[in-house]
Amino acid sequence: MPLLEQAFRSEHGRVRFLGIDANDTSSAARTFLNQVHVTYPAVSDADGSVALQYKLFGLPTTVFISSSGKTMGRHIGELQAGTLRAALKEAFNA
Repeated sequence: MPLLEQAFRSEHGRVRFLGIDANDTSSAARTFLNQVHVTYPAVSDADGSVALQYKLFGLPTTVFISSSGKTMGRHIGELQAGTLRAALKEAFNA
């Protein structure tokens, strides 16, 4: 998450980030996000519908979605900086 936070800040709005919490209460998720200093938006997926829609079966999973809603890529597991840079460039020319 710190890597995503760093990318969120460096992209200056050219790419949007959204965290999806699928396994915690909203208060536990918010506490964790505050502890790791995440400032990009995050929402709770209490009923698991978003997880099903985007096939978020292994956590963490990062999904790259175009502004038109098309899935441009997916990464299951922890991201490394080079992998994230390459994925953002490929998906969004960022």
